[in-house]
Amino acid sequence: MMSLKHVKSFWDICSDRFGKTIFHPQFFARKFAWQAVELAEKESSGILLDIGCGRMPYRNVLLPKVKKYIGLDHPETSKLYDGKFKPDIYADATKIPLKNNSIDTVLMLMVLEHLENPQKVLLEIKRILKPKGKFIFSTVQMYPIHDAPFDYFRFTRFGLKNLLEQSGFRVIENVSQGSFWEFWGLSLNVYLFQNILQFTKKRETIIFAFIFIFPFYIISFIMNCLMYVPALFADDKKSRFNISHVVFAKSK
Repeated sequence: MMSLKHVKSFWDICSDRFGKTIFHPQFFARKFAWQAVELAEKESSGILLDIGCGRMPYRNVLLPKVKKYIGLDHPETSKLYDGKFKPDIYADATKIPLKNNSIDTVLMLMVLEHLENPQKVLLEIKRILKPKGKFIFSTVQMYPIHDAPFDYFRFTRFGLKNLLEQSGFRVIENVSQGSFWEFWGLSLNVYLFQNILQFTKKRETIIFAFIFIFPFYIISFIMNCLMYVPALFADDKKSRFNISHVVFAKSK
């Protein structure tokens, strides 16, 4: 009988196939993630280093835009992923085994909140980037705890600007993503999903997982539809209920 270890694989398959659609429970988060990828697709050039690459879901999108794509992930974290591509480099982001001024573009999507010492990593990125090298990343402002216990920080756009400037970067663009309605709907979907997983883990069988996950998808679809309409008219310019941020910065 299949174990609950296969639930993550099932979740990854669903994300790959339905992540861009309103049918996905994390539709709003996935929508924002793709906005970050679209920015990276537009601005990336030369040799690109993807820090926290995981399964490398955006590798094929970015390869035509750059001279070389390099994936880096932590040796322990990388064990959690079962993807077609494996990281080119296994390393801690505070000690990247690359030469000074050797990289044109650094990509780091939804990783900053998982770093124990984010500024130390930013300084390391500054070291390996060429002068005026590009740094494109995303991170969260308001989102439930995930990948515990390796979930350390939440960032406002003001905090990000301060961190980047102290680390030798100049912010070119900072896109704040999400409104109250999107945050509310996404939080409810994540809450339901996490509780379903906890319930099914006690039964230690994949059958229970699918029995409860299927109706959950129906509920989350309804929630996404209900939240999508008011979200179209919400514009949180004051960054009070933003879910995440996408930042494009350059090395000074």
